[in-house]
Amino acid sequence: KAAAGVKNTGRKSTRGPVFAFSLAWHPSEAEGLDRAEMTRAADHALKVLALDHLQAVIIAHHDTAHPHVHVVVNRIDPTNGKATSIDGVKVKKLDAWANDYEQRRGQIVSPNRAKKYDQIKAGQNAHPDPEKRRRYIEDKKRQRAEAQQRPAQQRTTEQRPPSRGQILKDLSDAQKAQHKQDWKDWGAKAKDSRKAIYDRADMARAAALEAFKQATRKDWAQHFKAERDRARAFESRERSFSGIVQNALAAAKQQFREGPQGGRGLLGQTFANVLDGAARRQAFSQAQEMTARQFREQMKARRDAALTALDDEKRRALIRQSALIDKAKADMIERHNQEREKMREAWRQFYASRESAAPGRTYRTRKPQPLPVKDHHPMKDKFDAASMAAAKQAAARVPTDDYRLSTPAPAPRPAGIVDP
Repeated sequence: KAAAGVKNTGRKSTRGPVFAFSLAWHPSEAEGLDRAEMTRAADHALKVLALDHLQAVIIAHHDTAHPHVHVVVNRIDPTNGKATSIDGVKVKKLDAWANDYEQRRGQIVSPNRAKKYDQIKAGQNAHPDPEKRRRYIEDKKRQRAEAQQRPAQQRTTEQRPPSRGQILKDLSDAQKAQHKQDWKDWGAKAKDSRKAIYDRADMARAAALEAFKQATRKDWAQHFKAERDRARAFESRERSFSGIVQNALAAAKQQFREGPQGGRGLLGQTFANVLDGAARRQAFSQAQEMTARQFREQMKARRDAALTALDDEKRRALIRQSALIDKAKADMIERHNQEREKMREAWRQFYASRESAAPGRTYRTRKPQPLPVKDHHPMKDKFDAASMAAAKQAAARVPTDDYRLSTPAPAPRPAGIVDP
C-alpha cells in the first residue's frame, strides 16, 4: 500500500488473505489427461473468477481415482495492497465455465448441471427480451423473500387447513379480544353520557344566568339611581344647618349600628357629627355600602334560587344515567358469562371427543393418586448415624493426659493485708 500510495486504513479483512478452490475430473478422464491440460484449466478458472492478476499456486494431483488440482490464490493485490473480494456472482460464473468446459471436451460427467443450463438456455430462447427476463427474475426473488419473511406458523397455516382445536383457540382469542373491547366501549359510552349531561347543564346554567341578568337589569338600574339620589340629597342637606343636623343624626344612627361610640349617647354623637363633616361623610359612605351589600345579597339569593332547580335537574339526570350505565354493565357481564360458558362447553366436547377417539388417562381425566410410601428409614437418619459414629471414633483416638495447674495467688485486700 505504501508503494502504491494507498493509506493503510480501512476495514480489516475477516476472510483471510488467501482463497482456495479445486477442480476435479471424472475418473474416466484420467488416462487422457496430462498436467498441461490441468494447468490450462486452472488458468482459465482464474480468468473466469477475475483473479488472474493475483499470485496463485497450482498443485496437481493424480493420487486419487479422480485427477484434481488445488488452486490457492493470494487475495492481496500486489499493485495496491488491497484484498480482492470474491462474491457469489463469480462463483456462479465458475459453475457456468465448468459446464462449457465439459461441452467443449465432449464428455458430460455432470448431467444434472448440463440439464440445468439447457433449461436456462431454452428459457432465454423462449423469452429473448433481456429486460423482461430481468423483471421476471426480480419478481421471483421478491416473492421468495416475502415467503421467507412470513412467520413459519402462517406458512404452515396456509399449507394445511386449521384443526378443530386451532379453530376453537382462534374463537377463544377473538372472544377475549371482543370482551376486552366491550369493556372499553362501555367505559367510553359512560364517560360520553356523563359529559353530555354536564354539557347540557352548563348550557342551561349559562342561559339561566343570561335570562336572570336581563330580568334584573331594571332592578340594578333602580338601585344605582337610588344611590345617586341619596348622594345628591346628602350634598343638598350639607348646604344648610338644618340639613347638617339631619345628616349628623343619620350618621350617628349609622355609627351606633357599627358599634358603641365611647359612652356617648345619640344626642351627644349627633352634636359631635354636626361639628365633624368628615365623620358625616364617612358614616354616609358606610350606609351606602351596607345598602349595596344588602341589595347584592338579595340578587344572589334570587339567582341561586333560579339555579337550584337546574342543579337538581342535573343531579336527577346523573342518577338516571348511572342507573342505565349500571344496567348496561350488568347485561354485558351476563352476556359475557353466557358466551364464556358456551366456549367452555365447546372445549369440553372437544376434549371428550379426543378421549373417546384415544381412550386412556389424560391430565384432564385422571385423578390424583397418593404417592407410594416406601418402607425404609429416612435418609436423614442414616446421615445422623454416620455423623455420630465418626464423632465417636475421633473422640476415641484423641489421647488424654493429666496436667497439674498451679493455684493462683490470692488477691490483696484494699488495706494491703494478704490472706494466709
